[in-house]
Amino acid sequence: MVSPGMKKLLAITFITLATLALLVVLVVLFWLGPTAKALVERIGPKALGTPVTVEHLSINPLKGTLALRGFQIGTHEGFSQTNTWELADLLVSINMRSLFSDTIVIHEIQIDSPHFVYEQSQATDNISEFIQNIQAFAGIDPDKPREEQPEEPEPAAEDLSEKTSKQVVIERLVITDMQMHLANTDDPELDVQLGLEELSLSLTNGVVQLKHLILSDPELLSTPNVIELEAIRIQLDPDSIYSDQIVIEDVQVIKPYAFLEKNADTDTVSEFMRLVQTFVDRFTHPPAPEPAQALEPEAETEPATPSPEPPPFELRNLFVDDIQLKLLDTVQTNAPHEIRTMASIGEISIKLTEGRIQIKDITIPNPDESFTTTNLFHLAGIGIALDPESIFSDQLVIKEIFVDSPKIHLEQTETSGNVAELQRIVEGFIPPAAESSAPPPEPPSSPPEEETREPVPLAEQPVVLETLVVTNFAVHLTVPSETNAPSTGLMGKVSIKKLRPKTWFGDGATNASIILVAFDSLSIEPLKGLVQIINLQIGNPPGFAHDNLATVGHFRIDIDPDSVQTDTLLIEDILVDAPKIAYERQLSTDNIKALQASIEAAIKKRAGIMGEAEAAPEPEPEPTPIDETAPAKQKVIIEHLLVQDGMVKAKLSALPSAPIPLPNIERSDMGKEEEGGASMTDMAASLGTLFYDSIIGAVSGVAGFAGDTLKGVGTHTFNALGTVTGGLTDNIGKHLGNDDPPEATATEKPAPEKPKAEPEPKPKKKRKKRIRFGRAF
Repeated sequence: MVSPGMKKLLAITFITLATLALLVVLVVLFWLGPTAKALVERIGPKALGTPVTVEHLSINPLKGTLALRGFQIGTHEGFSQTNTWELADLLVSINMRSLFSDTIVIHEIQIDSPHFVYEQSQATDNISEFIQNIQAFAGIDPDKPREEQPEEPEPAAEDLSEKTSKQVVIERLVITDMQMHLANTDDPELDVQLGLEELSLSLTNGVVQLKHLILSDPELLSTPNVIELEAIRIQLDPDSIYSDQIVIEDVQVIKPYAFLEKNADTDTVSEFMRLVQTFVDRFTHPPAPEPAQALEPEAETEPATPSPEPPPFELRNLFVDDIQLKLLDTVQTNAPHEIRTMASIGEISIKLTEGRIQIKDITIPNPDESFTTTNLFHLAGIGIALDPESIFSDQLVIKEIFVDSPKIHLEQTETSGNVAELQRIVEGFIPPAAESSAPPPEPPSSPPEEETREPVPLAEQPVVLETLVVTNFAVHLTVPSETNAPSTGLMGKVSIKKLRPKTWFGDGATNASIILVAFDSLSIEPLKGLVQIINLQIGNPPGFAHDNLATVGHFRIDIDPDSVQTDTLLIEDILVDAPKIAYERQLSTDNIKALQASIEAAIKKRAGIMGEAEAAPEPEPEPTPIDETAPAKQKVIIEHLLVQDGMVKAKLSALPSAPIPLPNIERSDMGKEEEGGASMTDMAASLGTLFYDSIIGAVSGVAGFAGDTLKGVGTHTFNALGTVTGGLTDNIGKHLGNDDPPEATATEKPAPEKPKAEPEPKPKKKRKKRIRFGRAF
């Protein structure tokens, strides 16, 4: 039995311990924060070498909270910025019970206005200064070689299972008004700033959100930012966050805008190239090489084959809304202009789990307001269907690419063209290539022996396309109109308007526009070698009565797929079904020749705008020796051509004639007379001349005109068709500079040539039997 004295002693002891505990709690609650604040402000300057201040710091172990306000880290002498790090408020809430478990749970972290400055000069930067001060404070000599430590035995498996590292889980993280300032002491004009209005992270729900991201421009540019982004929302699979592979269920990017600027002094690309160069100069000074030491040869061991590792994350869906590339160009007048859109995409949607990619509303506006049309290019949408199982395999299988309503507006004025102007703008942002002082490498004395490799079949390529479909395609051409200046002589007494009822000049009109080519649908199946066009339309040049020069109900080409990558493209069949031709005659030309001349004139005008036409004549260079090692241009052979059920509607005077049947055209083995086939340019010229002569023959047989009279005086032959189809650069001067080339028709026989030694016949490769428009071959 406890005596009364003992009871009194125990009571006094208990009261004393409780009082001490209460005092400890009070000290912790009221003095832990200030004590930590004093330690930070005392040790921080010694460790960092700059002032460190804390306006308020409180720590509450009972509630598991830490609150920090007004935290600042100063900058070393010699730098322009006041502080390297600023923080308005920090609040951390921890589950105190979790400190004694394997998983530490942080309920919430709130960070308000974290501002960080990275400043560099030609000699150093503020971060390097901090590192050097910390090493000096800790007594670390970075130049001292590290002593080799004896290897410790690897712990047993049961020891590893006992020493499990703690896992930290952050349930919610919110950062507001985050800014990173990149400053340059030597060149303040290169200062830029990266800002983020808000970043929120909720790992319990797997949601990451960013709001209003910007990257500012250097001072020499008048546009405030080079990149603006309204929002990004990322949905993660919460169960995968702490696994080896994070699964990203969905990514949404809202209104990413990029700005390009070009003024009289600089441009966006040049300024950021200068900014990047400062980092390259700062961090690419290699250390002095250490003296080489003789190493004992190691025993050769076969390298172990690494096992394939899964990617760190898996993206399932991506959605991007309203992409815009904007431009400000003040070079011409040096006066501020309005920022205008250079290119835009309405929406991008990627669903990798379903193998679907959709791009909507692709627009490239005309470069400036001097052009009559709004857009140079517009595309309603692109749909891509992939085989989902092939996305991460060695061969990507594209089942279909669907292109909806591509519209191209080509426009040529007296002084510029929209394509040339857009090219000039883009080239203005491309930095010039650095000139190398190294002498050019000497050519080898003898060409190295090249291994002859068989071309990889289309079905075995890394990317396989099964079907391409294009619908509602159209190319518009707008050219300057002709002036109605009075002519002399007999032509001055003739009214042009009477000769051309649907004239395209005069009466205030300044431009003439036609639909150069259009079709309802195009389908390409590369693995089958099949190309089909439905309702192909070729526009009439300005000044003629009909809207279309020709329409073709069905155009089909069958190609041998195995010949696509060979030196000779083998076209097995060409079918032109139900063509309708509107032939119109005016003075010494017709609409077919006028269309060809309009295209060639536009090409010549563009060449002049790009500086090729006005360049001073240079002396003719010495003939360049033929490089036998250069790859030869692909040639073509057409085994069978059929044009059937055609119709011609002729207009040789004020009144049109009745429809005239066009005789069927059928040819075989075109291009086989040439060794290896005919060139693409020659084959296009032959086809154009063949069609043109057939049309002239049909019209002249009914109208009673001679065929040569209908062809006109001083017009080109269809050799110039190769300029448009396959040899633009090589044939512009040849065909535009010759006003009266010799004209050839399909009925004329070629001049006899000297017999050539027949090459040894090559073994023919067997092909599958295919159907040729109703008959087997």
